[in-house]
Amino acid sequence: MKYANIDLFYYNNYVPGTKHYWNFGDQIQLIAIEMLYKRMGVNSADLINIPSGALYKYSGDKAVLPINICFQKSRGDDYCWVSDNITPVFLAVNLQTNYLTKAMVDFFSQHKPIGCRDELTYKTLKSYGIDCYLNGCITAAMFPKREESGNYKKTFLVDVPDSLRGFIPNDIAKDAVEMSNNFYGDIKELVPDLDVRGHILRQYETLNSHAKLVVTSRLHIASPCASMGIPVILVRNNCPNTFSWMEKIVPVYAQQQFASIDWNPSPVYYEEEKKLINDIATNRLKNLEVNRKDLDMITEFYLSREKNDCIHNNNLFQQAISNIKTVWNNETSLEYAIWGINDIAESLYYYLRENYPNAKLKSVYDKNHSIKFHGIQTQKPFEMVPDDTAFVFVCATQAAKEAMEVFTGLGKTRDSFFIVGHTDEKNNMHISA
Repeated sequence: MKYANIDLFYYNNYVPGTKHYWNFGDQIQLIAIEMLYKRMGVNSADLINIPSGALYKYSGDKAVLPINICFQKSRGDDYCWVSDNITPVFLAVNLQTNYLTKAMVDFFSQHKPIGCRDELTYKTLKSYGIDCYLNGCITAAMFPKREESGNYKKTFLVDVPDSLRGFIPNDIAKDAVEMSNNFYGDIKELVPDLDVRGHILRQYETLNSHAKLVVTSRLHIASPCASMGIPVILVRNNCPNTFSWMEKIVPVYAQQQFASIDWNPSPVYYEEEKKLINDIATNRLKNLEVNRKDLDMITEFYLSREKNDCIHNNNLFQQAISNIKTVWNNETSLEYAIWGINDIAESLYYYLRENYPNAKLKSVYDKNHSIKFHGIQTQKPFEMVPDDTAFVFVCATQAAKEAMEVFTGLGKTRDSFFIVGHTDEKNNMHISA
């Protein structure tokens, strides 16, 4: 049995010359897996790197694959994230649905215990009787604490919402360095040599070497920086459930709390818990027995926190259902389409079939997969035609900007589609609202 990782570069299913949404926080999670393997003594040259779009059809050597990313796929009628040649080890999974089908329950039960990133995922799996524990993201444990130094003199603002600007003290704002951890377009415009991994590592190394304070709306800026011992202020216009576990490590401020921000936070050190998370992950990847007390200990570490009432205790699937209920009733008769095959799409299909029997799935769009989803062959999004009146659920948040471009070009009105969960943090708006 060999070890594998999701290919850093092809996580976005990159096609030269085309636009993609790049959230470098996704890549840093995969770099954290590389760091874990290094601690285990696994030679990077021996790793099998598999593009995310190929996980369900991978046919190479049998391999163990740690899962520490919000990444879910279905094979259409057979819910499964990976091929039979991959043994997934769920270290920190985030589910964006609390409506699990029998196939979902069976799949996760086969690979227990399931490490959960956030409390809502943990509670969802427990409610279905699936053995699990709350682990947070391993980016909060893999980055070593930096040395004490007087050279940390810069404040970095990383993708901060515009609504925060008026609250930033002048002595912080005037010398702050602006950064972004995402990019939409042809990545070659930003990284001409296509060394995306190097580009990302340089950004995090800049923070590690120079930051006296990091203010950010990005979970995977806050998490690695906290692990390094950098003081962090995590701010959000909208606080989804995926941020809840971070409350244990750094304060999470929603927009209505910006006036009460502590602008002089101290670094947080939790080295014992970081070691425990590393040990659990290592033993699980080596298929060694894990002490249940250790799993319960790290679960209690994240559960025993002062909870912020401003963090939304729902997931993307629940948001989609709330939207549906405001405009549909049980007798609604229409055709709908799904864009993006993932666990939200899977749950949505079954939920609509059971609760809206007159709603019919007409089309399925997926940029990176050509399969049948419940009997319907996927199409590429650009194949969508102007006179298609089907209501479109965009279930892949990474497709949000591309979807808006497609819908604008087709002249689709905002009451004819819904993009689950995607918010423009900078401008405080839902992209389809």
